[in-house]
Amino acid sequence: MDELKIVSGVKLSFVEFSEFLSLTEKDFVPPLCSRINVSEYYHKLSQNAEFIACYDGCSLVGLMAVYCNDKVNKTTHGSFLAVLSQYRGLKIAPRILEEVEKMSLLKGMCRIKLDTNNVIAYKCYLKNGYKLVETQYLPEYKLDRYVLEKEL
Repeated sequence: MDELKIVSGVKLSFVEFSEFLSLTEKDFVPPLCSRINVSEYYHKLSQNAEFIACYDGCSLVGLMAVYCNDKVNKTTHGSFLAVLSQYRGLKIAPRILEEVEKMSLLKGMCRIKLDTNNVIAYKCYLKNGYKLVETQYLPEYKLDRYVLEKEL
């Protein structure tokens, strides 16, 4: 394993993005690719969001997409965060979240808001200073969605 490197403002090709999603999609509850059009999602993110990536050498091993464009509410909105299973436990998610905080502050944001249906991700966000602001029951999936925020 090379040294892990966090990079913000990454430009990903559709192939890189879709390959990474296919490797991590079962970590999303329910699986992500079964409920979105990956091509449309990629184009929306690449035009309006920013990617923060973690690389092991040249290999993409962690990725988060965020929107830092809510100038009215000064809020960064997290779209998703995923880490390859074999890289879990290496503090990649906290390092990516830290980079998102730095980026958000530089862009004049005052808070970060995100949501997840994944209990493991929920616990990770809590450990990294996010506060639960709302729990929504999703009857179509028979699970809870957790909405969290962190003041910067």
